[in-house]
Amino acid sequence: MIKLTNLWRIIIPVILLSHFAEAYIRFMPKEKLIEISPNIVVIQVLAVSDTGRRSHKRGVKVKILENKLEVIESIKGSLPPKMHFSMNTVKGESWIEDNVELPPEGSRVLLFLKKNDQGEYRPVNGIQGVWPLQHGEPVGAGYGMTLKQVREAVRQQTQKQ
Repeated sequence: MIKLTNLWRIIIPVILLSHFAEAYIRFMPKEKLIEISPNIVVIQVLAVSDTGRRSHKRGVKVKILENKLEVIESIKGSLPPKMHFSMNTVKGESWIEDNVELPPEGSRVLLFLKKNDQGEYRPVNGIQGVWPLQHGEPVGAGYGMTLKQVREAVRQQTQKQ
């Protein structure tokens, strides 16, 4: 049994250190990500450009980048192939935990998208909604799942509804 004096030796440091804690993204099961994403698309990054706007994110100076994207394949939702849209991301002067960044121009990415309050498309659950593709298959947060499996999961979920 832990003595009360020993318990305070644990509790006090935890309380004192708790103000350093930040909430970071918690990854959800891939099936849940597929289920809650209104749009799932394979896109190609056409261009990445600096908007000239600057801001701060988690205490780090950032520049706001505009990513021009083209839908290659719509797996779920209403975004048609060949549709062009932009999505802003930020690039920090130093590393930022859980920051959404898209691969460079010419890359293909599987995106799990929803609209924010301003009507802009954003990745569902931040970085978990961005799966870069290498040799046509997901890497990063999507590692271990194929595009075929994503298509099949969407098909099964839409049949249930």
